[in-house]
Amino acid sequence: MRCGPGASTTATCRRRTQPRGRRRGSRPRATTSCPGTSGLELLAVDFAQPTTGPLFKQLYVRQALQELIDQPEWIKQFLHGVGTVESGAVPTNFKTPFAGPAQRHLVYHYSPSAARKLLTSHGWKISSGAADVCVKPETGANECGAGIKGGAPLSFNLLYSSGIPAVAQESVAFQTSAFAVGIHVSLTSRPYDTVFADYFSCLGKPASAAIGT
Repeated sequence: MRCGPGASTTATCRRRTQPRGRRRGSRPRATTSCPGTSGLELLAVDFAQPTTGPLFKQLYVRQALQELIDQPEWIKQFLHGVGTVESGAVPTNFKTPFAGPAQRHLVYHYSPSAARKLLTSHGWKISSGAADVCVKPETGANECGAGIKGGAPLSFNLLYSSGIPAVAQESVAFQTSAFAVGIHVSLTSRPYDTVFADYFSCLGKPASAAIGT
């Protein structure tokens, strides 16, 4: 999901008055110039984390997680309508040769029912109020997948950047959607610099996913 142009609260605005030499008696005109800004919001997962890494390595799990993200609604509610839906890391709100046709439309639409179906069809038992549990710990097409043990819960920790209201709102919205299909997400907030320092340096440590902008 991409926010901008103009969505960032860090946009620099310059206020200037009419140059010298204006007509005598006229009032100086003030104008405001805010250069457009752009930012990418992402959910990064740690494939090397010993406990949750095997979960994220499963394509169906990543697909299910994506189907729990309501990009159009998040843009409307949390970014005040200033943003574009994305299916990749390359911006598509302007012409670029680096974004292919598949990136120019939403590939995974918000659908908790589809996410639930993906999980149940791959060996997960969904119980109300509890984390999903793997009941088919093998590697077949309808089983949990490699590295996932029988009885393993579908849960992980999500680390997100603090101090950015939209990111906090999105994290809670994601947690709520995930809980509805039995995925338990624990939220932890840290300063922006800490989140990304951990993201690049602590592969295999407790933070198993991170969201930032």
